[in-house]
Amino acid sequence: MSLSSIPLQSSTLIDTYDLDTAQATVARVLKKHEMRCLDQKRDVKTRLNYLKLADTSLVYLHYGANVVVEPGPMSEFYLLHMNIDGDCGIQYRNKEIIATHGRTVIFSPSRPTRFRWRPESRVLAVRINKQALNQHFQTLTGLPVQREIEFEPELAHDTAQGARWLSLLNFIDQDSQQADGLWSSRAGAEQLSGLLMTTLLMGQPGSHQELVNRPLSPAAPRYVKRAEEFMLANIQQTLTLNDLAQHVGVSPRSLTNGFREFRGASPMAYFTNLRLERAHEELLSARPETTVTDVANRIGFQHLSHFASLYRRRYGIKPCETLRRHRG
Repeated sequence: MSLSSIPLQSSTLIDTYDLDTAQATVARVLKKHEMRCLDQKRDVKTRLNYLKLADTSLVYLHYGANVVVEPGPMSEFYLLHMNIDGDCGIQYRNKEIIATHGRTVIFSPSRPTRFRWRPESRVLAVRINKQALNQHFQTLTGLPVQREIEFEPELAHDTAQGARWLSLLNFIDQDSQQADGLWSSRAGAEQLSGLLMTTLLMGQPGSHQELVNRPLSPAAPRYVKRAEEFMLANIQQTLTLNDLAQHVGVSPRSLTNGFREFRGASPMAYFTNLRLERAHEELLSARPETTVTDVANRIGFQHLSHFASLYRRRYGIKPCETLRRHRG
């Protein structure tokens, strides 16, 4: 299965010969970057088609010239780059990658990247918000993200996972041609966005895969379950690892190993996640007079700024935004 030669044809954002307009538009839908044209006499006719889907977006881009683009680290998002025609030379992870038709290259937010486009290069890129992907990972696993998710950088389209990925992109491309397609409603866009993230997380190897695709484990030891019960009964308390280990009668090291094996996180990370879930539930059911400070204090977060930072990392929005959305 292959993508159409010009995806997202109903969603053209620019079709221009003006280099400044092209750079400004690419910066707006992706990120700020350095760009220079290597062809002295060639006009850079840029076409950019753009489809926004909640926390993800699809971008079709064609420069029609030899162009060097240096965005540095993506910072706030993952970028999935696939050449529909031609190829692109890419510097990533201190090596040169030639992106060609038949595979997708996946870039992590924290790693700098440099692209060299050729006149025939036509690219479809998928932008996935980092915080949204972290939240989706937590939804799939019930576990907090311990460190930045790092994917294997290449996905071949002639594999089963590659076929699923292309099939999904084709479906979204066809849907985008319909004025009343799924993409046109908030609920539909969120579902398509979630499906893109699920397909990536469950299919592409990386640092996350063992947790997302882990088989059903045998029942956790009794001391892990007792520690969970103790956490829930004392959700508002400032518990330490020693407190938990002493309560269940094992060493801190044994408790840590048990949680990592059967819960995929350290005991304290797991406890923090439980507290954030409780705070999220309370914000969603809060009375009109309830404030974020009230909820944070009730759950046991002593520093509001720290709570807000943890909450935003977990849910992708500030606590006050959850409260505001709940109240309409």
